[in-house]
Amino acid sequence: MAVRNVKVLAPKGGWNTRDPVSDMPPSDAVAMTNLISDIDGVSIRPGFNLYGTLIASVTGWVNTLISWKTQYGERFIAAAPNTAADHHLFDITSSTFATIKTGYVGSKWKAGVMSGRMALVNGGDQPQELNFTPGTGVVVSDLIITGGTPNPEAFSIIHIHKSRSYFATGDEPGFWYSAVNALGGTLTHFPIDRVADTSGNVIELKSWTRDGGSGPDDFFVIFLDTGEILVYQGSNPGSAADWALVGRYRLGKILTAVQFGGKIHCVTDQDYNVLPDDLLTEGIQLFSKMSGAARDAVKRDATDNWQILFDAQWGWRIINVPYGSLREQHILSLRTGAPTRFNFEANVWARFRGDLYFGGKSTKVYKIREGDDNGTAIEWSCQQAFNDFGSTAQKGVRVYKPLWKTDGDLTVGSGFAFDYGPTEFMQTQSTSPGGSPWNTSPWNTSSWSAGNPVMNDWLTGAGAGQNISLLQSGTSRQKATWHHTDYKIEIGDDIL
Repeated sequence: MAVRNVKVLAPKGGWNTRDPVSDMPPSDAVAMTNLISDIDGVSIRPGFNLYGTLIASVTGWVNTLISWKTQYGERFIAAAPNTAADHHLFDITSSTFATIKTGYVGSKWKAGVMSGRMALVNGGDQPQELNFTPGTGVVVSDLIITGGTPNPEAFSIIHIHKSRSYFATGDEPGFWYSAVNALGGTLTHFPIDRVADTSGNVIELKSWTRDGGSGPDDFFVIFLDTGEILVYQGSNPGSAADWALVGRYRLGKILTAVQFGGKIHCVTDQDYNVLPDDLLTEGIQLFSKMSGAARDAVKRDATDNWQILFDAQWGWRIINVPYGSLREQHILSLRTGAPTRFNFEANVWARFRGDLYFGGKSTKVYKIREGDDNGTAIEWSCQQAFNDFGSTAQKGVRVYKPLWKTDGDLTVGSGFAFDYGPTEFMQTQSTSPGGSPWNTSPWNTSSWSAGNPVMNDWLTGAGAGQNISLLQSGTSRQKATWHHTDYKIEIGDDIL
């Protein structure tokens, strides 16, 4: 029998739903909830506090949060239902929320901004136009649309591309476009049923670019409900000399999409795809680590409550996942490329003035920040991938030491599973800074904490097998980071 000292880093590959559990590298995790892999370890996610309530005594979700950049600064727009037939629109830029208008039939708005003016469509109400000036505030009016269009209330898609506004209903094989520098106005129809191979309906319009922003080389991308994608180059759909079909692809059916960093990130019924990367092989790409979770989630709920948002401050790509009356988030760390799962009760996300917000139940809006979940401790858990530590022999863990650094009190439960079986045992350990947090207690009356405590006590292991998986879980009200785990492992066929 031999004893080996081993150090294993906290998962850097993150939550992996693609590979079978038996094929995962040690750097991955079988499951990870409310933890995020960062460059210095795996940390408990931040929490949130209440920003405000849109409508008192209403149980519905906040359905819209939009950050609107005007020439006078950034405004924050929200929408939620009061009753099934009465939806409200709000300006929530300040802590005193202002009602813009009531009486809408829907509150899931999509926005397009041109020259500081914002147009809104939701597929049920007359498209709206918002203008803001200091002293007057936000003024709303019906967006002027003419030109033989169908009922303008049917528009559920809006997109701005090369100084034109584009609209679609989501249930016809075509789209509508404006004159140059016009938000709405006289629209012209562009049918695609004679162009598309699959005769699908237009369900999304986006742009992608080589320069990482909005530039002269932007391409116009049309998504159809059949999974077909059409790509045009040019700025005038009415001119054969300035509008040409340059790409035709097949992918899964899209549920939502967003442009970020010169590429389009989208949710399909196959995966979380990145375009044009995943179009180069006609959709026969290497699936992402979250492909299994993506397919399962879309099968559970393929409604229009999906959203993708990038947040550079926290370093996340957020995919908000609906599940009936529940919500969860599939998060990709932009710093490590590692995925994980969060469980915020969030229906819609937005960045406003550098901070991250989400709209939840009971028409409440919350702001992300370090700490607990509006007074409730965060529940987290992780199971690291099974590891044979380079040997097929039987192994037992004599002692082990998960190394955590925390901003406050921390209790961690830990244990092991062997050979892809269930958890064999769990035990807990705790640490505390032993004083009051610095600069939060009265001077000269309380002892300050000596600093961020480190949890590094050796724990006795139990069980045996060829492959070992560490499980950890707990609750926390502040940030804590798991750096690595030290093991003393017994190796030998006579281990019981």
